[in-house]
Amino acid sequence: MTAAYNGLQVRARDTQRASDIKGVQKALELYAVDNGKYPLDDYGVKTFAQLSNELVPKYVSKLPIDPKSGPLTDYRYVSGSGTTGYGILVNF
Repeated sequence: MTAAYNGLQVRARDTQRASDIKGVQKALELYAVDNGKYPLDDYGVKTFAQLSNELVPKYVSKLPIDPKSGPLTDYRYVSGSGTTGYGILVNF
């Protein structure tokens, strides 16, 4: 019975992650429309907490925390080269 419960927890967590990422993608696209580029970072990687300066509250009310990892190993944002593209890293 424990294995089935753990499987449900994993699926629920992954469903939450998919929803989180879709919301952030939408906010990033809105940011790009307004600014002509995605948020950039000198080092190429930002935590979502660092990304909040660009997105909160105009594009999203708050940025999510990974339900598995918590605030210390949260989702990460990677800026693309120049002003195009980005990536979102999830710790599995």
